[in-house]
Amino acid sequence: MKRPAIISLSMLVALSSLAEDNVTASVSSARQGKMSNGILSATIEPGGRLNVLKHSSSNVNLLSSNGIYFDYTAEANSALSAKEAKVVKLTDDYAEIQYINNSGDLHVTQGYIMRKGVSGVYTYVIFEGTPTSSNVSVREARVCTRTQPAFTWGYVSDTMKGDMPTCSEMTEAEKSENTIQDATYRLADGSIYTKYDWANFIVDDMFHGLVSPNRKLGVWNITASHEWLNGGPMRQELTVHSTSKSPITIQMLQGEHLGGAAQTYEDGEVQIFGPFLIYVNSGETPEDMVADARSRAAEESEQWPYQWFDNEYYPLDRSTVQGQIRFTTGQSSADMQVVLCEPGGEIITQGKKYIYWGKTDENGYFSIPHVRKGDYALRVYALDGTITEEFEYTGVTVEDTVTDLGLLYFYPETYDNLLWSIGVSDRLSDGYAISNHPRAYGLWNDVPASLTFIPGTSDPATDWYYAQCKNGTWTVKFNLDEEYEGDAHLTASSAAATNRPTVAVKVNDEKVASWYYGYNDASIYRSATQAGRHALNSVTFPASKLRKGENTVSFTMSGINKNGGVMWDCIKLEAGERVVSGIADVSADSEVAGPYDIYTVGGLHVATAATLDDLDLPKGLYIYRCGTKAGKIVM
Repeated sequence: MKRPAIISLSMLVALSSLAEDNVTASVSSARQGKMSNGILSATIEPGGRLNVLKHSSSNVNLLSSNGIYFDYTAEANSALSAKEAKVVKLTDDYAEIQYINNSGDLHVTQGYIMRKGVSGVYTYVIFEGTPTSSNVSVREARVCTRTQPAFTWGYVSDTMKGDMPTCSEMTEAEKSENTIQDATYRLADGSIYTKYDWANFIVDDMFHGLVSPNRKLGVWNITASHEWLNGGPMRQELTVHSTSKSPITIQMLQGEHLGGAAQTYEDGEVQIFGPFLIYVNSGETPEDMVADARSRAAEESEQWPYQWFDNEYYPLDRSTVQGQIRFTTGQSSADMQVVLCEPGGEIITQGKKYIYWGKTDENGYFSIPHVRKGDYALRVYALDGTITEEFEYTGVTVEDTVTDLGLLYFYPETYDNLLWSIGVSDRLSDGYAISNHPRAYGLWNDVPASLTFIPGTSDPATDWYYAQCKNGTWTVKFNLDEEYEGDAHLTASSAAATNRPTVAVKVNDEKVASWYYGYNDASIYRSATQAGRHALNSVTFPASKLRKGENTVSFTMSGINKNGGVMWDCIKLEAGERVVSGIADVSADSEVAGPYDIYTVGGLHVATAATLDDLDLPKGLYIYRCGTKAGKIVM
């Protein structure tokens, strides 16, 4: 049960009256900014750092010397270092100040907003490409809030919360002799502390923050939308952590952590990150403040897109994109992840434009609200079952209040006989041993180098692990009641790959494949337990390599450095012909009045024809749609 935030009666009276104060804002000739709404007052340095933030209950600066600031990392770390500051808008209810630096290759603007009655500061960042901005590869971009040392209690989720090391403890820990790897240290009591233990999936991160139990104050990052964050729902990012300088709560805007990729901006390309809310609250206990922050996050989400925010790069005219997913091979299309993003490439490495997602219901219907108008690709992948592929439907133009994509058919690669499978296809290693353990450095030490797993007998929760992270062999042993003709198909969906591992695949001790993962998502040694950067590998081999009776398929890890490896998502072995039955609900009927829209089984629109007889397409299997009817066509 949620507990309401508890505030003293005197404080309630004070906040009630101060909430009615008008908003004020000014920028001096020296570019020093000031803002106040009676609840909070802020001072902004000429370079754009908000270095003073006071809450009316204490009138003490909540921030350390660095305050609230934007920076980004390309070849080196760069601060905003604003050259211009101006009040953009000022009314009794609203104040907005911008700090601008147009002197570099990449033009950057940061805005600060105060609203009447809101105990927080909204901020946003705008990137504008120039003729030379493609020279800047933005690896990380973030807005940091560095608080006073008293903010020692952190919150990311109900399973990741609690006391963090103090600044004095971190001063000792950050000495070279106690440093294990980047941002990972051995504390005086022998335990290991790392900021990566406090990372979270973007899809789950509506708010995170820091609390001062003694001062009974909290500082929170609240994101009403994730449309401007790179990488989609499977991306993970940093949230809060402690340093010798100060505790810090971070709003990552763009990052490479745990599988993301750097971005470059061409001339004329513009992206706005935010606005998001840096929220300040008060309560008797940390849990009271968590409950209040959660309530505020829900309120902010309901208001998105913010009607009060007027910016040329922030359109309020949005669309709802909807449709229905159906698999031609008959599997359920319930609980599929649906993502609107840029066409081509991996979702997790995208980041320059805007991205939206939702899930299908039990009938395969989906609805994604608040989508900016423009051109997208629709990507679909499973969150359950054994469908391991990602499907792409290109050419999605969002231009109306409701963009209805109708019924979309996809054709999974499924074969007549599923001999066995391990795990469910959801791009996570969840369900395996250790996978549900809280993030922690060193979990790989508890994983065996070699193991044997028997489908139907072994338990994935105890006998298969979240990551294969040591040089050794994992063997799947199984019995077959018959021999199979034709081909067999082994498919392995991986949730992560760290330090560029190679996996040799053998069937009954005969090598059939070598899978090289040519990237390092750093997930294993940065405390992730369920995911990093997804990959899909498969191999087709003669089914004659399988025999009646006992068989083995083995995965031998090699070539990894310390703390590398693969997190397995779902592995399956199939045999027989590709399934094409159940390809549509309605057989092709040339008597249905046209026009006909023709699609590949992957969902790509390839033709429109008045009649089916008019079609001139390469040989193959196609899907037609005509009004509410749909069917298959074999050319």
